[in-house]
Amino acid sequence: GHDERSVNIPMGEILAGKIDEIKNTPKENVVFVCASGGRAELARIICSEKSPEKKMFNYYGWENLAKIQ
Repeated sequence: GHDERSVNIPMGEILAGKIDEIKNTPKENVVFVCASGGRAELARIICSEKSPEKKMFNYYGWENLAKIQ
């Protein structure tokens, strides 16, 4: 799935610590999604530790993006 407001960052990049796009976004809130939510939660935890000034949420599956306004 994809939402026009989203940016695809592969899990491998997050595991490698390449999260500059997340750290440098002017957005205060960052939402993670994947097929079922497991990888999104791992990404949220990793990124929260490296960029604690951002509010990060796991919305689990792609279908939940429709709930974000």
